[in-house]
Amino acid sequence: MKEANRDAERDLEGQDEESVPLIRKKVREEVLECGGRDILQFSSAKYFADENDALATIDIIRLGTMSGRIAASFCTQDGSAVMGLQYGRTSGKVVLEDGESATTVQIPIIDDGEWSATKEFKVKLSCPQNCVLGYHLDTTRVKILNAEAFPSDAFKDEVHKGLAVIRQINSWNLFFEYCKLNFHSGGQQWQTFAVLVFDQLASIAIFGTLWVGVYIVDTIFARGEAHDRLIVPDRYQTAMIIALWYVIPVAILYAWDATKATIDIQGASRQFLQNSLMRTSMDYTPESRNRVTVADMNVAMGMGAELVASGYTSALNLVGIIGRIIAIVIFILIFQHDPLAVHSVVIMVLCLFIFIFFRAGDVQESTEVVESKWMLMETLVEETHEKYRLLTDYSKRGLMSEMFTISTEDFSNAKVPDKLIHLNTQYATRLLSGCIIANYIVQRAPDVLAGRVSLGIFLATVTVFSVHLQDAVVALNDQLVIVIDSFGPLKEFTEYLNLPLELGALRNVNLERRRQTQLKRDGLLASHFSAMSLTPRGGDVEFDVMPIVVSDLNFEYATGAPVLRDVSMSIPQGQMVAVAGPHNSGKNTFMQLLAGTLLPTSGSIFVPSHLRVIHISRDPIFLHASMLHNLALGLPDPNTINKKRAFAILQMLGLQEAVASLKAESVSSEDGSDAGSIDTAHTFMEDELKFMDATQTSWERPLNLSFKVKLHIARALIADPEVMILDRSLQALNEQSAAQILEVLHQHVQERGLSKPPEGQSNRRPRTVFFSTEVASQVAVADCVLGMDPASKSVSMTTKSAPGLLSRFTSKSEIGCLPKSPLNAGRPKQ
Repeated sequence: MKEANRDAERDLEGQDEESVPLIRKKVREEVLECGGRDILQFSSAKYFADENDALATIDIIRLGTMSGRIAASFCTQDGSAVMGLQYGRTSGKVVLEDGESATTVQIPIIDDGEWSATKEFKVKLSCPQNCVLGYHLDTTRVKILNAEAFPSDAFKDEVHKGLAVIRQINSWNLFFEYCKLNFHSGGQQWQTFAVLVFDQLASIAIFGTLWVGVYIVDTIFARGEAHDRLIVPDRYQTAMIIALWYVIPVAILYAWDATKATIDIQGASRQFLQNSLMRTSMDYTPESRNRVTVADMNVAMGMGAELVASGYTSALNLVGIIGRIIAIVIFILIFQHDPLAVHSVVIMVLCLFIFIFFRAGDVQESTEVVESKWMLMETLVEETHEKYRLLTDYSKRGLMSEMFTISTEDFSNAKVPDKLIHLNTQYATRLLSGCIIANYIVQRAPDVLAGRVSLGIFLATVTVFSVHLQDAVVALNDQLVIVIDSFGPLKEFTEYLNLPLELGALRNVNLERRRQTQLKRDGLLASHFSAMSLTPRGGDVEFDVMPIVVSDLNFEYATGAPVLRDVSMSIPQGQMVAVAGPHNSGKNTFMQLLAGTLLPTSGSIFVPSHLRVIHISRDPIFLHASMLHNLALGLPDPNTINKKRAFAILQMLGLQEAVASLKAESVSSEDGSDAGSIDTAHTFMEDELKFMDATQTSWERPLNLSFKVKLHIARALIADPEVMILDRSLQALNEQSAAQILEVLHQHVQERGLSKPPEGQSNRRPRTVFFSTEVASQVAVADCVLGMDPASKSVSMTTKSAPGLLSRFTSKSEIGCLPKSPLNAGRPKQ
């Protein structure tokens, strides 16, 4: 133990002062290892920090006897947030003295001044001394709330007012702000600099090619003596050397273009937008999620992100093209000093910019029309695929086919003017170039014939206008059109990435739950130590007697139309709780409020912050992956699953066929134990690819609804949370199947987790199950009943036999959920 402490001290001595928390002075104190069984863990599974906060405060709590000194190491780990960019490196050791129940660590939060989607990092406890680490909460996540608007705060007032206002923002200014963001936050700094610098190789090649053309005509093949200008005395040998120019620059340009393709700025820019939209949409409020449809997301993730990323790369390409035009001007100034040629170049480029400026609105409008027609096609495809059964039942397959035919025709018709706009712009450029060439030939042909201008210079200048300058101007036009095409999708991204998020409200709920949990813990500690002073005794502090408390809860979907009003109650842990009432009485809303998937309009719901809550929806939902991956989804550490325990739970639910299917799967642990190792990221991807294969039938497709519902509930039982909320999950089952499920859930509550060692039952935390129902026989198995009253919009504790329980409540009883006597505790509960 002393050696371990010395190692910890050496680790701290090597750290920067700013990375060591305020509790550093405790690290050097010796912790005696006495076989302590107290639990050390974080107080919550996740924390929230604002970018404007200097520090994120993380609570670490102790469960158990509170006797003796305990310690553990902690460190931060990168997630989507990167150490040094979004947060400061922090690690060290926490020490809790005898009787001390909690401490905090503080982690620096860095505001980089740029918009970013919500990012998070982890904090992990390790190396416990005289204690054990919590099973669920030895690791926590810290989500950093972004403080800026996308793409920058330059339009902060406009971007939150909807797409109509966003469309009025100057497109060029908005695009410029996006380019700055992509440069800084998209990880494109050195790549952008490399492109801007090495794209000028093409400019050097053009200048060299023009010079070589003049040199060949006026020096190598010139009549008369030109030995003083030859590279070597022999003309043929000089020509051989000059011939290398047409090979070496091509090889160099190919090498750069291949490198540029490998750098893939466009791919990285597209990925930045796609990842940002995905992470942002996961934190949308329900209203924001309703605003952005699946079709919207598909178009934005695909064509939209590609167009915006192309706009950024085209903006970089413009610099290279302008460099080529500058090289042409320098060539003319050096070799000809001809004002007509220089003015012609300037006029040609200015005319192009003026033409593009006045056509920008038409190009953008055309792009938006094409995109809207494409989105309609996407919506019809999605609707047809997802609701095929409805269309078949009502014989509307033909109607959907006709609608899709009309939408494809509209899309094709919208593409025609879009193509004409681009074609007109392209040929206008070529026509302008032709006029410039014709004017130059007419003006300078007499000078060539009279010998005042060399033939090499004249031919090189004509080549400049007919080939190099025309190509540069056409390319300039094409890149400008691509930039303009990106304006519409960029404004849609600006709307999507600035829609309201629920993180602020979740942060407030998290702070309040942690505050209330600590207050209740302090009260329990005071009572515990007061009792010990009167009658010395051992044993744990019973933190699990903290109830789930609903206080002055109000909720409404629309202003002035309350669904729940002034609901208050206290529900002890360790109960089977039935939420009963007639149809449309607010059961679903109340269950979602308990689960935290909806947030109260006012009031609060207190669930001790260290408890894990899982919501089980009515409709069974599975990811596009293997059955084993789906069943392991709810585990705190999804890298391992105890297959023996999972098989036992499936058999309790009558899912023997699922057990047989799982045994046939090839996922097993390296050591041959019952725990199968699952790399959730890579193996899920492999499963996705496997099930995308048309020849691979998804395991869930042939299953009936009852089987899927049982698997849906089995997944939650395998996860083994302290609180389970079944939101109408039994509705699709017949009476016998529902009774079987309730019996298993009751066993889960009684045994504090299914298929776990019976000798450890008293050392496990209570399990609480909420389930909503309209069936009297299901209410009968509950320990506690919460009655919904649609007339008064209230919820009350009632007895199982209260009159009118399943219709209109005319009487209420104060007899409801009675706290159960806690089992004797030999150690704190996991």
